[in-house]
Amino acid sequence: MPVLPDSYSFWVSESYKIDLTLVKTPNLQIYSYNMMGQTEWNCICAIRLAEKLLEQKFIENFDAMVAIEAKSLGLMQELSRILGFKRYIVVRKTKKVYMQNEQFVTVKSRTTENEQTLFLDGKDLDFLRNKRILLIDDVISTGGSIEGARRLIESSGINATVTNVACVATQGATLIDNPKDYIRLGHLPIFDGDGNPM
Repeated sequence: MPVLPDSYSFWVSESYKIDLTLVKTPNLQIYSYNMMGQTEWNCICAIRLAEKLLEQKFIENFDAMVAIEAKSLGLMQELSRILGFKRYIVVRKTKKVYMQNEQFVTVKSRTTENEQTLFLDGKDLDFLRNKRILLIDDVISTGGSIEGARRLIESSGINATVTNVACVATQGATLIDNPKDYIRLGHLPIFDGDGNPM
């Protein structure tokens, strides 16, 4: 059985790396990338994503930004500020009492044991009406949450389209070659309980 190192260096840029800690469960081993509370990580990753969006002219493809809660929210706050967006929308993972005319979908994620339900408030859907959307997440593993959010937006009858998806990293063998053309800063490995890549 392969023995994995306790940490993994993820290079966000040529001069900035983040050391990630190995987290083990019986069936899964991942290098945990948790951006919550990490001011410097979020700022630097937002700068690098903004550079990519501007250099490759993706900025011309969208006029609204949507993030999936919760670990990507610090990144989204900084990215929207850099790009000059006064507002962004958050796909919630629980129904809130203030929501009215909300829409929802159910998804399965690799890092969550049970199915999740994604919600968008009716007021947020009104804001997104007729918009071209950049969808943001921190790490995309199976793409389940991202595709669920896309389905939620595009099936809500608001004539909105997800034009691009951006993340700090993709994760796992199926996304190593970036088959869905996500805008990303890098890729992270993921392993089964025995340490084999998956």
